[in-house]
Amino acid sequence: MKVMLCTVLSTSKRSRKERAFVRELQEIVNELQFSFERRIVVEAFRKELSGLEPGTRWRLIDELPRLCPGLAIVRKRDGSEKRTYTGVALISVGGLHGAAEVESVKRAAASLPMTLLAVTGSSGHSVKILVRGELDNGKLPTAGDDVATFHRRLYNMACRTYSALLPKNVTIGEGRANDIMRWTYDNDLIYNTDAAPYLIKAEELKLPENIEERSLPYGKDTVTPESRDLWQRRFSKAVITALDEVSPDEESGERDEEALLSVTAREAYTAGIPVEETVHLAKSHYRWHHMGERRIRVAVECVFDELSQQTKPEPKNDMQNVTYRLQEWVKSRYDLRYNELANGVEWRYNTSYSHKFHPIDTRTVNSMIQEANERGLEIFDRDMKRYLGSAHIRSYNEAQAYIYGISRKWDGKTDYIGALARRVPTKDKAWPERFHTWFLGMVAQWLGWDRRHGNSVVPLLVGPQGCGKSTFGQLLLPQELRDVGYRELVDFSSKQEAERILTNSLLVNLDEFNQISEKMQQGFLKNLIQKSSVKGRRPYSSTIVNLPRYASFIATTNYGGALSDPTGSRRFIVVDITDGKQIDTQTPVPYEDIYSQARAELEAGRRYWFTPDEVAQLEEHNTSSSAERPEIRHFLDVFSLCTEETADTQRMKVSQLLMEIRRQTGYRPQNNATIFLGRWLSNEARAGRVLQLRSHGTTLYVVRNS
Repeated sequence: MKVMLCTVLSTSKRSRKERAFVRELQEIVNELQFSFERRIVVEAFRKELSGLEPGTRWRLIDELPRLCPGLAIVRKRDGSEKRTYTGVALISVGGLHGAAEVESVKRAAASLPMTLLAVTGSSGHSVKILVRGELDNGKLPTAGDDVATFHRRLYNMACRTYSALLPKNVTIGEGRANDIMRWTYDNDLIYNTDAAPYLIKAEELKLPENIEERSLPYGKDTVTPESRDLWQRRFSKAVITALDEVSPDEESGERDEEALLSVTAREAYTAGIPVEETVHLAKSHYRWHHMGERRIRVAVECVFDELSQQTKPEPKNDMQNVTYRLQEWVKSRYDLRYNELANGVEWRYNTSYSHKFHPIDTRTVNSMIQEANERGLEIFDRDMKRYLGSAHIRSYNEAQAYIYGISRKWDGKTDYIGALARRVPTKDKAWPERFHTWFLGMVAQWLGWDRRHGNSVVPLLVGPQGCGKSTFGQLLLPQELRDVGYRELVDFSSKQEAERILTNSLLVNLDEFNQISEKMQQGFLKNLIQKSSVKGRRPYSSTIVNLPRYASFIATTNYGGALSDPTGSRRFIVVDITDGKQIDTQTPVPYEDIYSQARAELEAGRRYWFTPDEVAQLEEHNTSSSAERPEIRHFLDVFSLCTEETADTQRMKVSQLLMEIRRQTGYRPQNNATIFLGRWLSNEARAGRVLQLRSHGTTLYVVRNS
């Protein structure tokens, strides 16, 4: 393993300036295990942490250096500094009670090959875990933006891994390269010099990271690291003000904890700290953490309620009073949004440490009502459900958030969408242009540009097993949208479920299209593909409404002749993959460039639908996809197409042709064979490959026996 570097930060006792030293991680690990001097300070800090006055507590902490494993920081005399990224991320698991829980977390972390270091935190109630990452070329990024993106991806990957394994929850933070931990002591720490790195593809550094951070008004998280740090500093100042204002008892010398908390809450309200953040900070503070969340919440919320009443308008009646109080309480406690794609309301706590949204279900609603009633709001089920089903809940749409959140502008020249289409090897020269139109239709469907029509054209990729057809369908969506909007399986046995997929999906892959029955293709599937909306009920509503469609379709099959509905062939772009060729699914996909081009072209007015002439061309092109049908195959065995009448040709109706085919081959045509053969011959006639005549309203074709 190559030498790992780490920065040690310490504060000078005289000048109070911060100093930085770069040391090898191996040396630091040895000191964390065996340094007697540091051990004394750490153990004193752990022993007296819960009972010390703030001044003493901070004095002890200042004696502990800080470690920054993600950066090697060299500071020069002129005040400048050089920062080198080390590729190491810090994961924290907090809120542990006792040595047994600490050891169980360490043992669980040791079972993963990615664990570089697992060590007890300075407080004795947490575990700090170090992991490292590399690009797929074995190097580390150097540019500032690339470093930040790489580190966030490394941090998020590690958090997901350890959250699934550890017995306690990982403390989710921002995942910054300059994250630090206090010096600690742990004689039984775990250090693995052969830890496996997380591998991150270089092209992923150019992909969007988080829809919500890029997408006003579609759900941007307004809590930033700067606001979080500001709240923490203001809370510390509020505690100091409370200590000055609340005098110790003359007999015991102790201050009233609830009085201190009330004054702190008052100062926090004045400083603009949200109520949920105040509860969280108070719960984490050594003075009040033993009180429990319920007592802390009651004390803090009472202060906030009293202060907010002084500025709130006087309600005119009881109903208005309930409405005001409900809205105010929900907004202070939760962050809610209506997910248009999932067709449901989602929630998360309104705090700096809560990031992930969860769907609201019946249990969550009942819990919210119960909590509201505990606050004395006297909320009934109908009140909460009415609010959750109202337009007061902001809307959020993943696809629109992604499209409008792309900061990169299209250069107006490079055809990224065409390049994506040309990954499919085919002899059909019209494929890139047809795919381009379909792709714009898909994006327009997401953005809701035309609610009267659905994107009713479906690319149908025809090729052998393993040539990359299904993978290509997945690659059309970036990972952020793929996770929430890509579907492969459609249950056609349930009409309601199949229709619902139009409203909660972005791209549906009709894999193994040849297995869809003729009856299904000619009936329900044809109707499904062309739908522009679906009738249904929104959550907490009994009214039937038209829900917008977002899904577009793509299809794959291993066999030709999959189109069993001649009247519906205009809805498909059949592309035959060249024999022996593979679809390029390995080259990184420049999603931002592709979708910024789509948005720019749509906004410039480029057409995203097929004209009648293009539809006719599609029908003619797709005729070959029906050539493998048995009635057509037997026809070609018995007859030849003729473009002019001669002595050896004859005029025949479709029904006569089928009768002759049956006589000569023994093939028994199915009921719809007349339709398929007639449609195929009609297309051949339009293409000039067979002479078509009309006699007394009957269509005749000129053919010759083979």
